[in-house]
Amino acid sequence: MVKKFIGFIALVMAIVIMPMGVDAAGLNTKCEKSCPTEGGKCTSTCKITVEGNTTSMTSFTADLQVVGSGVTVTSLTPGDGWQKVAPIDTELKGSNIPINFVSATGVTTADFTLATITLEIESSAADCSLKLANPSVGSEVTIEIETTTETKTGAALPIAIIGCGIIGAGLIYSVTKKNKKMYKI
Repeated sequence: MVKKFIGFIALVMAIVIMPMGVDAAGLNTKCEKSCPTEGGKCTSTCKITVEGNTTSMTSFTADLQVVGSGVTVTSLTPGDGWQKVAPIDTELKGSNIPINFVSATGVTTADFTLATITLEIESSAADCSLKLANPSVGSEVTIEIETTTETKTGAALPIAIIGCGIIGAGLIYSVTKKNKKMYKI
């Protein structure tokens, strides 16, 4: 009986204490791609946001891993209230980029933009992604990069011209056709 009572108390304590130690903040990402730019390449802008922050954040660290070839990080800009310690511009060319941001006043907002990453995507790039590994907030995040280029052929225009031509020819024929009535003289 005593063992069951102690087990029950331990279970209740675990249920009460466990949520207190869990940080509810999570990382989310969103990318927008524009094509084509100079040289037939595409540009993608990805935003990393923190949602559900309940503390005062004064630092953020992570490793940004570029997976695949044909993708280059051209800039990494911290969000409002953050200063970039790393990466320096020469580190952006690699496939493993250290990220280190600090905030002098501490960021207490629940939802905020942590960083904006600008990418240059080659037309030959395929199966590429960014992985935000070992983040100091939230859990590991993989950012899928859309690498397919959409070719716009303009095929709808010739079809529309042909359709208008058929309708126009039908109208001209119906207006100008001769009356086929037979008259007796």
